Amino acid sequence: MTVKEIRKLCEGFDLLGFEKIRLTGGEPTLRKDLIDIVSAVSDLSNLKILALSTNGHNLDKLARPLREAGVNALNVSLDSLDPVRFKAVTGSGRFDSVMRGIESALESGYDSVKVNAVLLRGITELDISGFIEWVRRDLFLFDSLN
Repeated sequence: MTVKEIRKLCEGFDLLGFEKIRLTGGEPTLRKDLIDIVSAVSDLSNLKILALSTNGHNLDKLARPLREAGVNALNVSLDSLDPVRFKAVTGSGRFDSVMRGIESALESGYDSVKVNAVLLRGITELDISGFIEWVRRDLFLFDSLN
């Protein structure tokens, strides 16, 4: 869809009273016009939450521009806290980039940053205690400083 088509669709949702729009599907941060899309829909009259779901691969570069354009909530997928398991599950060696993206998002002033982890039996279930400790140590600590 073009930016204009997305705006038109979102205007329809706005007329129906929708207060939340989530940009997702595939990987939205791969779109070169993502900031234009966000800017085009962020000013709708009923809109209270403009959310984005991402795998975080480009979030380290886009967290601040997306926030400035109007996204106020993020959902970031993080398949493992172990770079080797992360690569095995995602096929990508971009673990460090995703972690930098989450950190950048937390520093960019979003109303909500959620990290989505799907634990897979026999693969990433080993990460559960690491996720709990990471959230407790890094995310809650970060939240208390702001």
